[in-house]
Parts: sequence; structure tokens; C-alpha cells
Amino acid sequence: MKETLFEIKNLRVSYGEEEIVKGVNLNLKSNRLTALLGLNGTGKTTMLKAICGLISSKSDKCHALGVDVRSLNEKKRATYISYVPQRSNFTYNISTLDVVSMGFNPHLKFMQSPSSKQKQYAKKVLGTLGLEEKAESDYLTLSGGQQQLAILARAIVQNAPIMFFDEPDSALDFPNHHLILNRIREVIENNNACGLITLHDPNYALTYCDEILLLKDGTIIEAIECRKESKEDIKRKLSVIYEDIEIIEYKNRYYVVKEV
Repeated sequence: MKETLFEIKNLRVSYGEEEIVKGVNLNLKSNRLTALLGLNGTGKTTMLKAICGLISSKSDKCHALGVDVRSLNEKKRATYISYVPQRSNFTYNISTLDVVSMGFNPHLKFMQSPSSKQKQYAKKVLGTLGLEEKAESDYLTLSGGQQQLAILARAIVQNAPIMFFDEPDSALDFPNHHLILNRIREVIENNNACGLITLHDPNYALTYCDEILLLKDGTIIEAIECRKESKEDIKRKLSVIYEDIEIIEYKNRYYVVKEV
């Protein structure tokens, strides 16, 4: 039986007078990857940042493994939750390996540095993403896609049981789209973790995720069980946010195409 790792009730986020996220409820279970789909401006990134404590929000409940994470400091929260943003905010020179090794920080004491064994593991994780040769390179010299892969490596090293990803594939080419999503899938399964990932392409969600949540106007309006629902039900639900689509089946998988 899959265990609930993360639960939030009645999440609300406002910017001034405007409410962006409107009473969202979320329950994430172990060994499952959930996609959050929605058109631009529907509140996907805002929702993730609020859940991770990066922006102000209100909720009736926000529990990670039964612990109210709202009461935790940033370092303690990071032992439960990792977050991969759309873009990193590094503006100074630092090696790629040091960026990845920052994932160990929540588990280190004050002023303690990662051990040589930990750095070797960080380098190994970079290797699984095709970046081992870039370990000693300046992070700022990497391409946008390579930087995204390095930030994913940092989250893997962090080893939090609850993982949030905000369009981690947005700067990647076609092969690396599949590389990063395959790797995320493996990490979730191997660590019995849970993940919530925002994506733009419903086909990646149907291929790599267990569940899809559809966000519209700051509210989750539908949920899709990717491996259990019929082609007709998937089309009906996705049509709430995507107009003029058709669902096709290929090798026991469903794919979304735009009618032209």
C-alpha cells in the first residue's frame, strides 16, 4: 500500500487583491510521480513556490511525512522537500560539482563541508545525466540545458523524500527531455519517494507520470490516472484546458495530438 508522504489542504496564494491559487488540496503518495498541467498564467509555478515555502501563502494543513513543515526552518524543511526551479539563480563563478554538492547542505552541520566520499557520489550522479566531464567546469559556462541537468543532480543528491520540479525540461533538447524525465522517474521509484512536476506537454505527462492534475484559474479541476483511464476519459478531461485535441494509441500508450 502506498504511503501518503505529502498533504496540503486549502492552499491559497494572493498577490495584493488578486487570489492566484484558490483552495488547492493535494495528496502525494510514495512511489508516484504526479504532473501538474495548465495553460500559461494559471498558477503552476506560484503553487509550487508556495508549497516549498518560497513565497507567502495560507493553508489549513501542510504536512510532510506527518510533520507540519510550516513550522520548520529552511534547512530542516530541505530534509523533507527538494525543489528544482525553471532556472537557477547563480550569478557567481562556481564549479558544477560544487553546485551539485550543495544538495548535501541540509544534512551537514554548521560550517561543515561535503566529504570526499560525498563529492564522489555527486560526481557519479552527474555522470548519470551525462555531465561527468563538466564536473570541474564553471557552472556559468554550461548551456541552459546543462545547467538544468546539474540542478536536478543537486536535488538527487539532496535525497529528500518529496520532490517538486518546475518545468525541469524547459531548456532541453529532445533526447535530454527523455533523459531527465526517465531519471526523475527512476529516482522516485528507487527511493520510494513522491514527486510533483509541472510540464507543458501532456504527452510527457502521460508517458512518465502516474497521475495528472489539471489546473485552471488557480484551482485543480480534474485528475487523470494515466495507466487506468480510457482514451475517451482522458480526452474528455484534457479538453477542459486544451481545445481541439484527439487522443491516439501507439504501443499501449496514449498520445495527445492537436486537430488541424
